[in-house]
Amino acid sequence: MRVLLVSGTFPPMRCGVGAYTAALAKALARIEGLNVGVLTSEEANPHPECGVEVLTLKCDWGWRDLPRLLRAVRDWLPDLVHVQYPTQAYGNKSAPWILPAVLRMARIPTVQTWHEFMPRPPWLRMVIALAASRVIVVRPNYESRQPLWFLKMLGGTRLDYIPNASPIDLPELGDQERLRVRARYAPLDKKLVVYFGFIYPHKGVEQMFEIADPGRDQLIIAGHIDPSTNSYHRELAALAGSPVWRGASTLAGFLADQEAWALLASADAVVFPFRDGMGPWNTSVAGVRALGTFVIVTSKERRGYEPETNTYFSVPNDITGMRAALREHAGRRIPVARGKLSEQWRQIAEAHHTIYRNLLGAWSST
Repeated sequence: MRVLLVSGTFPPMRCGVGAYTAALAKALARIEGLNVGVLTSEEANPHPECGVEVLTLKCDWGWRDLPRLLRAVRDWLPDLVHVQYPTQAYGNKSAPWILPAVLRMARIPTVQTWHEFMPRPPWLRMVIALAASRVIVVRPNYESRQPLWFLKMLGGTRLDYIPNASPIDLPELGDQERLRVRARYAPLDKKLVVYFGFIYPHKGVEQMFEIADPGRDQLIIAGHIDPSTNSYHRELAALAGSPVWRGASTLAGFLADQEAWALLASADAVVFPFRDGMGPWNTSVAGVRALGTFVIVTSKERRGYEPETNTYFSVPNDITGMRAALREHAGRRIPVARGKLSEQWRQIAEAHHTIYRNLLGAWSST
């Protein structure tokens, strides 16, 4: 079976969906009888990776690129195409959302994965719903968050929930190597406290400067930041440069994967103070947990410290509670979950393989 994944981003491009696509492709390629390719943007790494053929295309994902996308798909001769939504590269461009309809007319079976709730304009949501043959979602209770008209347009199309997992290759860090990484970021007499990810207002990143203590903690904000063009980023830069935080905080910017995960593996705490809470679909949180590092997340459902995952669940925007949890639990570690993560990806790949087989079986009978 030849399966072509379509994703606007792919490592080393900055995008969680791109990282997920890379991990999924590698896991699928381990299944006997599966040939896996990825069609992505030209900024991605074009070299084969773990049995995966990476096809890069120079395009901006606008509607004018549809003929080139279709040609690239046909040239690879897939049995099935699997499109990932959304990615950073798609932006507001229409081609990715129209592509499943074009592939359906070309008699090419298509699977879609929706990593987010669909915020698109109604007409694009109609197109993607009408073109759907099989849909995979990574968030539980997805249907309950969709308007009734959208669910009706899906008709009999199934929404298959497949939980995701951290896409990282866990770094091999001993205690001495962890100390060396810490020394690059923080004095040894301070706790190393990290925020990692994209930097938007709804992520609550500015709360890090209230949760952490400049007298006890060294705060690292690891994520792309551009104060020259972004007012929220300017706010964070002003906080980092304020008298109380000067020298006790660093805006580290975007870090390459190896350095980012070494930092997270060496941190005393990683905090995700999202204003609207988080769910189990967040791969960054899953990655930090797999590393054994203490993590604070916000949640609308769960509360308190969970020892088996070394996670503290906080009410969103509860600065006092998160500050107290940081004081109590920072520095705690649990064993790295290397084997567990590998098994999770094996199960994810097998679940996808089952969907692919079922779709191709149904498609051949029509």
